[in-house]
Amino acid sequence: MKYFFNNQIVNIVKSNTKPDDNLVDVVMNTLSVGKEAAYRRIRGEVPFTFSEIAKLASVFRFSLDSIIAVSFPELAVVNTRFFNTNQMYKDYKQTVESFYTLFKEMNRSSNSKGCTASNVIPFTMYGKYENLSKFKLYRWMHQMDISFSSTSFSEMKMPDEVWTLHQDMLKEADYLEDFSYVLDRNIFSTFVNDINHFIQLGFISTEDRLLLKNELLDLLSMFERVVKEGGISPQNKVSVYISSIDFDSSYSYFETEDMSVSSMRVYAVNTLTTQDKNFFDTQKKWIESLKRYSVLISGCGEMERVKFIAKQKEIINLL
Repeated sequence: MKYFFNNQIVNIVKSNTKPDDNLVDVVMNTLSVGKEAAYRRIRGEVPFTFSEIAKLASVFRFSLDSIIAVSFPELAVVNTRFFNTNQMYKDYKQTVESFYTLFKEMNRSSNSKGCTASNVIPFTMYGKYENLSKFKLYRWMHQMDISFSSTSFSEMKMPDEVWTLHQDMLKEADYLEDFSYVLDRNIFSTFVNDINHFIQLGFISTEDRLLLKNELLDLLSMFERVVKEGGISPQNKVSVYISSIDFDSSYSYFETEDMSVSSMRVYAVNTLTTQDKNFFDTQKKWIESLKRYSVLISGCGEMERVKFIAKQKEIINLL
């Protein structure tokens, strides 16, 4: 076959069609090309154009990652979402949009699952609170942009359109059928320590301190309720594990019968995501291994749950 990648694309299309479907007809109808043009692409005599590959990927729900993974197993296509300080909200909005699209797509499929191993409060938890969400971005800006270093917390405003998209994305996340958290024991103390640092610097007012404290207490109440009930709704199962060992970052994976995506948090608010199968399998194995060193507190482990919640409340009240 003259054009090597054609073979990978044809195999992926075959695997996503019914056995009795005529492959030539499928390619003809999808790409709106003639029979001879479809034959030549299938035989590898004429390369698929980029727009044709994009069309096939959209219809048959595959990614460029999957093509490269077959051809070059040692490589993975990784989507890097690094914010630019000059256009933070624009970049942040694009990241939120990408996860909104992911969760929405997952909810169209059956057996949607997700799992996050986090050494800080996960985004899917604090993201429902405007001031906590704003604080995460505020801290990042303070660290990354020297011109922002004299800006107070109250001066930073999250655009309404970003906040609305935020909530739409998290609603879609709540619809996933099965979600697990593996959490570091110090997730709340880390957040509180960060807030206290900016209080001591004089960048967070008494009024904003109370807002942040109340949102943390409300988050903890919501967390306790979800843990007790084992989910957000009867259709949604949530499992929460408290890790007995430390881990160095926050990792996630998401999967349905049709897709698999892995994600890693870097530099506080940035993410690396990929649909590479080898990367996904390794990340999933790593996260699942952490459960062996953790205590399940959702739906059982009442004594451990009560102790954990009481300790977090004590930490938050130090604000």
